[in-house]
Amino acid sequence: MACPTKPRAPLSTLHGARRRSRRRLGADLCVRRLAALALALLPAACSEQPDTAAASASAVAAGARSAEAEGNGLSGVIELQPGLDIDVAAFDSVFLLVRKQPGGPLDYVRKLADPGFPQAFTITEAHSMQGGAGMSGAYQIVARLDRDGDAAAQVGDVQGIAAEPAVPGGPPVHIVLNQVLTGSGEAPHAAGATAAHAGATSPHAGLADAPREAGPRFVGSVALAPQFAGRDGTGTLYIIVRSATSGGAPLAVIRRTAPHFPNGFDIGPEHVTLQGLDNKLEVLQGDVKLYARLSLSGLATASPGDLESAPLILEADGPAVTLVLDTLKP
Repeated sequence: MACPTKPRAPLSTLHGARRRSRRRLGADLCVRRLAALALALLPAACSEQPDTAAASASAVAAGARSAEAEGNGLSGVIELQPGLDIDVAAFDSVFLLVRKQPGGPLDYVRKLADPGFPQAFTITEAHSMQGGAGMSGAYQIVARLDRDGDAAAQVGDVQGIAAEPAVPGGPPVHIVLNQVLTGSGEAPHAAGATAAHAGATSPHAGLADAPREAGPRFVGSVALAPQFAGRDGTGTLYIIVRSATSGGAPLAVIRRTAPHFPNGFDIGPEHVTLQGLDNKLEVLQGDVKLYARLSLSGLATASPGDLESAPLILEADGPAVTLVLDTLKP
């Protein structure tokens, strides 16, 4: 008499179980990393007040649960430096500003309303400023405690920079808010930032100072229309190259803070922002769209109150052009 056999589960059920198992493993790993950071922070917290230590553990545990829900990305914990004479209740939110390099274009931005400290966070593709190009490599994360809920830095905001690069799926980073802004723009780099995050401090810092590379180039200047002369020396100037026929992320960008006009530019392969390209020269060949934006907020995305130039459709290595900032974005 044949032995009865146990019915097999359908393949779709087995594959679904395996996917759920892999997601649980990824989430567990993120939780363990945040928990490890919580343990590292506890001694400092315990040296102040027992209830502060409990708050640290509670906040990081909440962040671990959030990371589990959102999946792997960039994660960490923000703390407020003890001894700063500020009233946290007077602040609206924390902005997390993520870039590949200091002064470069923003890759990700996240706003956390009504923060409490220590404040755990995660940053995922949902917060992308580059059209969901995908996370890869190391990032610098700047945190800013903001009074009015506007991304533009204001006097009295409090800022800090992660002491180590953040890597997708990597260990959580630790950010201490320790710089009170005393003027327009971002505060100087916080003490303790690694050499990898040491940034230029000139008005043309970042991609504008990248070493020149051979290849296609776009040369010209940006001018302010006379009716907007009062904007000279304010905001953040973006000079942007995009595809002339399709949307998506910019092909190349120069970013300059507190620019004066006329403002000359020379864009080449060193300013290409797309990642994972075998040949950066190819993206700057053929017809492209070139334009400029003077941003009030400092963000790369257009916002009401920004000034823009009319876009030019042109090819590289032509004569110098002039982009006139003459249109106020409603």
